[in-house]
Amino acid sequence: MFLTLRILGLVVVAVFAAAGLAVASAILPLLIGLAVLVGLAALCLREEDPRSATSRFGGRPLRQAAAAAGGAVVAVYVVVGMTTLLGGAVTMLAVATALAALGYRRVRRGTARDTGHDPHPGADAAETGDPMTCGPSGDGLGRSPADAAGTEAGAGRLLPADPAALSTTELCRAWRLSYLLLQKARAPEALADAAELRRRYLDEMARRHPAGFRRWLEDGARAAGDPSRYVRRSARPVDPDEDRTTREGR
Repeated sequence: MFLTLRILGLVVVAVFAAAGLAVASAILPLLIGLAVLVGLAALCLREEDPRSATSRFGGRPLRQAAAAAGGAVVAVYVVVGMTTLLGGAVTMLAVATALAALGYRRVRRGTARDTGHDPHPGADAAETGDPMTCGPSGDGLGRSPADAAGTEAGAGRLLPADPAALSTTELCRAWRLSYLLLQKARAPEALADAAELRRRYLDEMARRHPAGFRRWLEDGARAAGDPSRYVRRSARPVDPDEDRTTREGR
């Protein structure tokens, strides 16, 4: 049923977009300029939003920017097509209803996360990820809390798995996800665990990519920022086995 409605919605959008393109094809150059601006804005917002690390375009900033730019162009033509076929009043009502529905959904999900009563916990976990269980297998999210190393004995508080087991890509992704964990922390214990989690990630990045990590700090590292473009361009990362052998030799 949901798939059928989704296909029907795409068909309706395509019809309105085609009508808008037929009526207002002359404004296409202006829309291309708008698309470029939207794409650049999407790239800037991606750097500040840790949730982009778990989006369907996470780790692919150019694809995310292209999707935002294309969406902006399609949205304009859909509005033009709706105005042509249905009239301005109906179009304004439809746009207002869509914006209100999106706003309500966002607020409802945010409230559910804060209270711990999310009606769709599975979907939420897939979208936000869990930095406490980020592991080296699959996309970095397949590790269960029971398998994560670093649980404090007798305290029942889950501390992060060994960051050295993560790849550089997973480490950067886990760092950004940990910012969400820090934002959600309410109890002092949860706040302390989140701070410890982030400290371990920073220590591992500094150990593995010292030059890139230093450049990231010098350029103004942010709590929710993405360090991947710095550490991926740095010199050859320090091999954990080599580093362990060197420390044991000392």
